[in-house]
Amino acid sequence: MLDLRTSKQQVLPDSQGLWSPRWSPDGRWLVAETTDSKRLLLYNFESGNWSQLTDAGTANLGYSSWSRDSHYVYFNLMGPDHNPIHRIPVKGGRAELVLAPDSIRLKDTLSTWFALTPDDRPLLLRDSSAEEIYSLNVDNR
Repeated sequence: MLDLRTSKQQVLPDSQGLWSPRWSPDGRWLVAETTDSKRLLLYNFESGNWSQLTDAGTANLGYSSWSRDSHYVYFNLMGPDHNPIHRIPVKGGRAELVLAPDSIRLKDTLSTWFALTPDDRPLLLRDSSAEEIYSLNVDNR
């Protein structure tokens, strides 16, 4: 962390081995992935402690995004199941399925990227590179 007023730098305690941090919109939390992309950890700035938010099991997780109210963290599970998007409440609970893009051919660039719209709907990259080819004929009379 960097204090812009004092230019003082500080490493969050016990953050070694974590990457891809995302600060919550309300500033109370930070979520980060373990380097093996198997777990999401949550840092509480009030208590100064880390806790496990979720475990991906045999899949990998990625592209975590905060809900605009800071109550949920969205993430996708990258594996054989079409990279479903889940969300998990910050204050405890189980992850719930938000979108299983089975019928949508998604663009696979560094896995299946997604983000959230301002009203917390998933924004996806759709791959239509070979399925939707169009032709346009122009008559220049």
